Amino acid sequence: MRNRVAAQRQMSICNQFGVAGPSPAPLLSRKFHPVRTPKQFLRDLVRPAAPPADEKPADFFPQVFFTPRALRDHEALTKKRGRQLCTLITRMKDGEPDSLVTPYGNLQPEFLARISCPEVACYIERKYLEQHAGYLIDHVPLPNDPPGTRTPNFAITLALPWPPGATASDPGLLRISMAKLGRMHPELMIDAAAMDAMGPILGAVYHMLLADANPALCVAIEPDLIVSAFSADIDCVVLLRFPSEIARQLVIEQNLKPGRRLISLNSYRDDEHMAADLKPGPKYSAWKNYNPYIAEFLADDTERLAKLHADMPDWAWQRCKELTVAAVKTKPVKCRDGRPLRSVNPAK
Repeated sequence: MRNRVAAQRQMSICNQFGVAGPSPAPLLSRKFHPVRTPKQFLRDLVRPAAPPADEKPADFFPQVFFTPRALRDHEALTKKRGRQLCTLITRMKDGEPDSLVTPYGNLQPEFLARISCPEVACYIERKYLEQHAGYLIDHVPLPNDPPGTRTPNFAITLALPWPPGATASDPGLLRISMAKLGRMHPELMIDAAAMDAMGPILGAVYHMLLADANPALCVAIEPDLIVSAFSADIDCVVLLRFPSEIARQLVIEQNLKPGRRLISLNSYRDDEHMAADLKPGPKYSAWKNYNPYIAEFLADDTERLAKLHADMPDWAWQRCKELTVAAVKTKPVKCRDGRPLRSVNPAK
C-alpha cells in the first residue's frame, strides 16, 4: 500500500513537470546488510574496489543529479559498507528509469558507460546512453513517515527529457549547484518537502542545462541587488531584485558592482497575452514571457561560464545596456523577484 501511494505521488510530480512518469510499481531502495558474509568477503578480494582513476564519462549527456538529502543517504550508506558505492541507472519492467546502488565490483563494465556526475560514480547501459538528457535521484519520505521525518534510502528516479520542440540556440549546458539553488529556495531542500520539491528541482536542473544564454547586467548592489536580464527574442529586459539576505552573499561571492556583466539563461512562454511588465522592442521575434535564471548565482562551473561570456556577441551586450538604461529611468522602477522559481512572474 505504501509503495502504491508513493508511486501515485510520483506520477503527480511527473505530470506537473510534463514528463512521462513510471507506472505505479514499487520503487524500493536497495539496502545492504551491514556485515559481509565469508562468501562476500572472498568475492570482494578479487573484484575491483573502485572505478579506474582515469575513467571519464562517455559524453556530456546524460547528466545525473542527486538532491542533497539523496547524497547524504548515499554517503552514509558508503560509510556503513566501508567501500565505494556506485549508482547504476536501470530500467523497470515498463521501461521507466530506476536506480540501483551497488559496489563497483558488482558491475559489468563491458556493458556499461560512465555518465556525468561529479559526486557519485554513475553508470548506465550503453544502449540507453542517448535516451534522456539526464536523471534526478531524490530520496523522499515514505507515506507513513511522521510529519517532518524521512526514512533514509527510499529512492525515486526521474528522467530529464530532451526538449520536445524548439531548442535554444545557445544552451547553458551548466550543472545546477544544489547548494546555490537551496540558498534561493530553502523550502526545496527540507526533508518534509521532498516529494513536492522534485518537480521544481527537476525544472531548475533542466533550465540550467538547456535554456538559452543571453546577456545580463548588474544594475545596483545597494540598497537592493538588482540585475537586468535581456531577451534577444523579445528585445527587452526585465529587472530582477534579490532578497537582502541572499543579496549580501551574492555581492561578496561574485564581487558584484554596477555594470558587471552576467549571463541570463532564459526559457520562454507563449502565453495568450504579452506579460504586463514587458515592452517588446523593434527586433521582437517571438514569445510572450520569459523566465530568466542568473547563471552565476546558480552554477559553479567557472570555465563554462567564461565560455558563455566569450561567445556572447558585442551587439547583445550593447543592446542589453541600452534597454537597461531606459528601464531604470522609467518611474516607478518595477522589479521581478529574482529567485529562479519566481522570476517568470511579472512585476507588480
